Amino acid sequence: DRIFVANMYYYKNFTVFKKQDFGGGFEGAFDTRAEAADHLREMNADQFDIVETAHHICALINVESKTVTPIEMLMSSTKLPVSDRWNTNIIGKIKDHGGDRFSTVWQISHVMQTKNNNTWANFKIDFAGFTPADLHAACAEAYENVAAKQNKAA
Repeated sequence: DRIFVANMYYYKNFTVFKKQDFGGGFEGAFDTRAEAADHLREMNADQFDIVETAHHICALINVESKTVTPIEMLMSSTKLPVSDRWNTNIIGKIKDHGGDRFSTVWQISHVMQTKNNNTWANFKIDFAGFTPADLHAACAEAYENVAAKQNKAA
């Protein structure tokens, strides 16, 4: 029903997928929409979708064992406004109380949304408090490991 996370790292990219009617599949990921569109310039662009995707690398907190596990939460489409609000709230908490991105804990659950005749589940993200010192140290270690992998991939 719910999980608790500390948000360690965030980035956004634009992923290109071939539409299912044309065989489907991943075509590539790009830092900007313009780069993604430029990649499709020599192709039949109408056979592809460019999907803006927010990536939240988080520390999943096991409340019982007081351990953390890195996870990645992908947010696109109707989840992008949730991502934007979450980032705004994280920055606000850090600005008001100091600390780093993972010095706050967030409860993640879901909420059902409806528009026209469509209904879907979306993320519901609520501030749960500040990261306790023992978990903050574990989050810092997880962040260092994630950051090292991000730098190797760049």
